[in-house]
Amino acid sequence: MISNNLINAVSAEIDENQLDSVVRGAHCLLLLLIALPLLMLYLDVYPPIWFDEGYKTNAVRTLVERGVYGTYTTQGYIPFDPGISSGPADIVPLALSFQFFGKNVIHLRFVIVVYTLIALLSFYLIAVYLYGSESGLFVTLIMLTAPAIQGVSFLLIGRQILGEAPSLALILLGLWLWFQSWDNERWLYVSLSGLFVGLGLLSKTQVAIALIPTILLIIIGRTIVKPSQVAKSLTYLAIILAVIGSWMLLGRLATTEEIRQENSLLLMDAVRSNLLTFLWGQTLTKSAFIIIGFLSLGVLVGGWRLKGRLKELSLGTSKYWAEATLTLFVLISTFWFAFLSVGWPRYAYAGLVVSLLLIGRLGWDIFEQMQHWFQRYRLFFSNWTYSIALTCLTFIVIVVNIHPIIGFEQKNIAQQMADYISREIPRDAVIETWEWELDALSQHWEYHHPNQRYLFLAIRQFSHEQKPFNLDYDLLQADPDYLVTGPFSDWTLIYNPEIIELNFEELIQVGAYRLYKRIR
Repeated sequence: MISNNLINAVSAEIDENQLDSVVRGAHCLLLLLIALPLLMLYLDVYPPIWFDEGYKTNAVRTLVERGVYGTYTTQGYIPFDPGISSGPADIVPLALSFQFFGKNVIHLRFVIVVYTLIALLSFYLIAVYLYGSESGLFVTLIMLTAPAIQGVSFLLIGRQILGEAPSLALILLGLWLWFQSWDNERWLYVSLSGLFVGLGLLSKTQVAIALIPTILLIIIGRTIVKPSQVAKSLTYLAIILAVIGSWMLLGRLATTEEIRQENSLLLMDAVRSNLLTFLWGQTLTKSAFIIIGFLSLGVLVGGWRLKGRLKELSLGTSKYWAEATLTLFVLISTFWFAFLSVGWPRYAYAGLVVSLLLIGRLGWDIFEQMQHWFQRYRLFFSNWTYSIALTCLTFIVIVVNIHPIIGFEQKNIAQQMADYISREIPRDAVIETWEWELDALSQHWEYHHPNQRYLFLAIRQFSHEQKPFNLDYDLLQADPDYLVTGPFSDWTLIYNPEIIELNFEELIQVGAYRLYKRIR
């Protein structure tokens, strides 16, 4: 009798686990069916390819066609150019896409779409680990309903050739594996987690400002309550640091002393201008304050939930330590973004997405209270409230994310200008431009761009000093044969219109781009 009861109990548990796996698989499929069309719709034209994407695609083209990991202009190669702001985990797949499918915006952006889908599923898996399957799907859909704040939302960033989506995908997947490793002896999970998080931090290094201290503090806390896991925890941190350190060492070995010095100067300029400005929130915009509001709400929700679970934390209960990890990450991200960084909304991307997971749990708690109220009063739809809620959330996700896309003029003007340059401009002609997005889209190589120091000067003038641009740039320094102005150069006013009028004649205008020929 005892044996039969034991067998029945084990069988029931196996059946329940199998059913839960089927449910999670169905949820993942649903999320993919919702997100993929929203990511792919007019992917080549919305949003318009721009400066930061262009810088990265220059690096992709340089790797594929010249075999150098870095960027190329008429001034030569910059191996391991810190301006790329990405690592091998996204540059290499982009290079493979470029090699096999060509220099097309949609093919390059599709690589980032894949990473975005990985980030979405990893987000869901973490939510399920913390809250269960039903609430995990609910929380994930709430995250997708968040509208773009000055160009920053999960799906909008996931449509662009930037490092944010690959970084988030690798970090979330790595954290999920790390949380899983707390309950078993699978060192493979620890190793893979360290590898993924390390690669994710290389794709967007500033995330390390919040994530590394978070991991270190969580390791210290868990070591206190569970000393037996200290070796596993230290190995995990060591793998992350080894991945980052190995890439930095490779960068030093593959560059000359002159390039290393120049890269170091540019990196320090970027840190001073963007990452550790110590502006203490003096120049934050309305959009930045809205994001800080979301981040702060996430911290409050996570902190409130953990306050009532101090006993579970003291016992080392894994899912509460996982929630503490996310809450601490958002807390440190909030402080850095609000007080130390330049305050651009994109810089809060990782923290914002994680905060939406914590806020989503609050949404689930509210929904459960409403569900109990409906059932108490025996409303006719009380048995269908979860399905109705999912349907409503899905509708909101679609409307919020599709509205800006279908309202946008569907023209790829950057590709049109790049095609014109490929057809009409001699291959050996020097083109002066600050529109990096044209580099990889055209067949032309000989572009001259303003040095990155002018970019950081522009950032300080605009964000730190909040005064009109005055870059004092000599657009004739490279003796260009042609000049292309566009959205970025027009915004920063880097090219003196009087010099343009005296030395160039306009050949063609394509949207915001103007091509000029030098008067010789």
